[in-house]
This record gives sequence, C-alpha cells and structure tokens, in this order.
Amino acid sequence: MNKASRFTQLLMLASALLAILIPRICAQQEIGFIEDFALAADREEALQQLIPGTEDYYYYHALHYQYTGQDRQLAETLTQWKKR
Repeated sequence: MNKASRFTQLLMLASALLAILIPRICAQQEIGFIEDFALAADREEALQQLIPGTEDYYYYHALHYQYTGQDRQLAETLTQWKKR
C-alpha cells in the first residue's frame, strides 16, 4: 500500500469519527443548559448563561416569567421576541 492510499484511508477514518462525535458533543452542550435551567435553585442565575437576542434567550426567559407569574415581564419578552 503506498503512502497516498494510506493517508486517504486515515483521512476517511478521521472524517467518519468526527461525523459521529460532533453531533454528540453538540447535543451534550444543549442538554447541559436545559439541565442547569431545570434543576437550578435560582433560575435567574442560570438564565445569565444565555446570549441576549438569541432564540434560547427569549424562550427560556419567557418560560421562566410564565412559570413564576411575572406577566408584565413575559409580555415584554414576547414583544421583543416578535420584533426579532
């Protein structure tokens, strides 16, 4: 087997491993915040991890405001979210 075909095989193997591992790593990060939010004693502290203006920011803030009965903040968040 020449060096070029061996390199090609190693490259294909590395690509296959990355294709398998990357979605798992991304999924773990997403579930990580969901767990932080769901299990947090202080959810407002967990919400500080989110980047303002993102879908997750608006979604989890709205969820928190709805759950805690903060109707005015919920309405403001939904209005801002619609503008985006």
